[in-house]
Amino acid sequence: MSALARVCLFILLFTPLVFWKDLMFYYVSTKVHFFLLVSELTIVFYLWANWKNGQWWPRITIIGKALLIFVGVAVVASLFGVDPLFSFWSDMNRSLGILMWLHFGAIFFLFNGLLKTPQDWVRFFVVSTAVALVVAFFHMLSYTNIEALINEKSGSTFGNSTVLGTYLLFQIFFSVFLIFAAKTRPVRAYAVFAFLVLSVSLWIVPAHAARLSFFGGMLLLGSLLLVRLGATR
Repeated sequence: MSALARVCLFILLFTPLVFWKDLMFYYVSTKVHFFLLVSELTIVFYLWANWKNGQWWPRITIIGKALLIFVGVAVVASLFGVDPLFSFWSDMNRSLGILMWLHFGAIFFLFNGLLKTPQDWVRFFVVSTAVALVVAFFHMLSYTNIEALINEKSGSTFGNSTVLGTYLLFQIFFSVFLIFAAKTRPVRAYAVFAFLVLSVSLWIVPAHAARLSFFGGMLLLGSLLLVRLGATR
């Protein structure tokens, strides 16, 4: 069952590619339905695996405690808010109600419990950045005269430039992690390729905040590397 739970975790990484134009708010609502369905399957397989063998329970770190406090405060605020039902379900255009945050929290702890080794995380980041490359491909393709399934010049499979820019920003730094964490040359070469392609895609997205965050993140990363190099001498 732990293997099935891991497979479902990796399937979640394909959420950015999911959309169905027959739905209202199809870029958002399709992803929400897909994420909720796969998340709940993952939780079922995970609990089943722990019932048979309790070695997969997650460690509660400081970040985990902070997340529990955040979700707990959000639940209490929603219960005593103006419209508790709306706070729980939200709407299909945003879908960031308590229901979604409970799923986010559960998946966070499942990642912590199921991905135990550095190589598990390397595989996770390889799949995640590979999906991001497909998203970036559709984004770049929309600037050509080639007809594609997606013709959103500003948002690719997200339909929103701000969301796309934020997503690419995370994926770029995932590729940076791979450059330093990969044990083999092919994976490291792939990470460099992903970093370059995703950076170019971010540069042409009309999301100024994401681009500024990219430069800020690279500056911070460079500073940390210099501190680390100085400490090892």
